[in-house]
Amino acid sequence: MKLSVGTNWDTKLIDVLSNTPEVYEVYGSASATPMSSTINELIYASEYIALQGSRKIIICERGIRTFENKTRNTLDISSIPIIKIETKLPVIVDLSHSLGRKDIILQIAKAALAVGADGIMVEVHPNPQTALSDSNQQLNLLEFKNLINGLNLLIK
Repeated sequence: MKLSVGTNWDTKLIDVLSNTPEVYEVYGSASATPMSSTINELIYASEYIALQGSRKIIICERGIRTFENKTRNTLDISSIPIIKIETKLPVIVDLSHSLGRKDIILQIAKAALAVGADGIMVEVHPNPQTALSDSNQQLNLLEFKNLINGLNLLIK
């Protein structure tokens, strides 16, 4: 097995639920965990999207809001296998937005993949210090290469 880096998509990924639990008429292919939603609410939202005719659904775990302040959100690792068991849908993890920091991305990526995540998402910028937003969570190109190499070692 080799880790692949996706930069071109045949399917448009649309962030449908990142800030609100309400579901609108969508033609997209992805849903993300809204803040403070339960696993069941995420599953119901995904089912609603499927009922609207989309069969290309990917669930994106972005963490939940807790009292912890060392990360932006608390990444709910336990939700990944639960969602996969109950929906059979692919689950990816948005490490950049769930953590809000980059120094622990490799360890958390390994944990997410170990519990069954189908993929991970990270923000990459050639010079994060000049990024218009979220510079603390963005990997530079060398850090991204190191992440990929670290994950390739894991899956060999």
